[in-house]
Amino acid sequence: MLVEFSKLFAEPTRNGLTKPKRVRGQGYKMVNMGEIFAHDRICGIPMDRVPLTEKEKEVNLLNIGDLLFARQSLVLEGAGKCSIFLGDDEDVCFESHIIRCRLDAELCDPRYYFYLFQCKLGRDLIWTITEQGAGASGIRGSDLAKLELPRPNIGIQRKIADTLDFFSDKIALNQQMNETLEGIARAIFKDWFVDFGPVRAKERGEHPIGPDGEPMSDDLLALFPDRLNPDTGLPEGWAEQPFSDFVDLRRETVQPGAVEAHDPYIGLEHMPRQSIALHEWEGADKVTSNKSRFYIGDILFGKLRPYFHKVGRAVVDGICSTDIMVFAPKAEQYAEFSLICASNADFVTHANQASTGTRMPRANWQNVSEFQITCGSEELVNAYSNLTTGTITKIAANIAENKTLAKLRDTLLPKLMSGKVSVDEIREIA
Repeated sequence: MLVEFSKLFAEPTRNGLTKPKRVRGQGYKMVNMGEIFAHDRICGIPMDRVPLTEKEKEVNLLNIGDLLFARQSLVLEGAGKCSIFLGDDEDVCFESHIIRCRLDAELCDPRYYFYLFQCKLGRDLIWTITEQGAGASGIRGSDLAKLELPRPNIGIQRKIADTLDFFSDKIALNQQMNETLEGIARAIFKDWFVDFGPVRAKERGEHPIGPDGEPMSDDLLALFPDRLNPDTGLPEGWAEQPFSDFVDLRRETVQPGAVEAHDPYIGLEHMPRQSIALHEWEGADKVTSNKSRFYIGDILFGKLRPYFHKVGRAVVDGICSTDIMVFAPKAEQYAEFSLICASNADFVTHANQASTGTRMPRANWQNVSEFQITCGSEELVNAYSNLTTGTITKIAANIAENKTLAKLRDTLLPKLMSGKVSVDEIREIA
């Protein structure tokens, strides 16, 4: 049975609020486009904050189960991307580039329709209402409301949603594990190469603590000087080196005719914020312009000013937007060190300050290659990479598992809807 989407609404669709950058930083949490592209299920995550008037609060706060659609995207594949809001400890609003769709819980289960828009069937429906413009693509809430969608019995909807939640819960658990692992790798980098923690400890006559919480081994301890140079503020004998000492810019252009439909494609919308884990990509079947080639282990860096926080390591070979720079580590032992450096807040700030242009400021290789890193010796860089390579490997393994789980989840929905596979069978497999 098909039904017009609007027949399931508790209220008409609504676009969010426009809040200029100058007023942001305090107030209520606001879901931005970054959260939509980074999280399928939005629940208790960090967000930007904005002030709200009482009138704005009346109509712009989110309820559990609200579906959020990306109204606009710089790339075609991002238009209409759907996430579901699952709650927070405080009130949350949403920004103007997002369409809120609030469904009537007595008529349907919002989770079911969230999963519908995750699978190929739902994405194909979104494709029918997507408009392509100069520099951006998007959908309209009025067109979204008119889509004809399948409507099984609400009891079946709930059973299907409960079943598919298993896969989403496992994906979320792996993502949380990855965040923890990333935090460990970042903390070590900051302690060694930014705060010079082991050097300061030795200068105080203390024995530094290693990453495992135990006293640092003698071999590792020997790689750190005993004091800071009072003139430079750097560890004695250390000097700054440019980022280009550790990576090269990969310059491999791929023309549309050379693209395979199954090639993984990464656009800016697929890249997470300040993360080392690249876990989202599309097939390249819709690519119509020149792209850049990347390989496993390369570092991808969004070069448009709003996207300098988008950095990650490739876990597959593929192609990416030309709005992304591809860094290739010059040696295997530089991989982890270069990755964490490129996603460090100081590096992002440098790229932001060095960018040029007015409407869409961009960084270039010359700008970012000159970023200065205090890294001590080659042996210390190697020690850092050896220490964190297992962490990065585990992150990559979790990403691979999540891709498999997501593909299975999104493939199962049409089969569950058609009755080709029963909910009980899927639960047994899960």
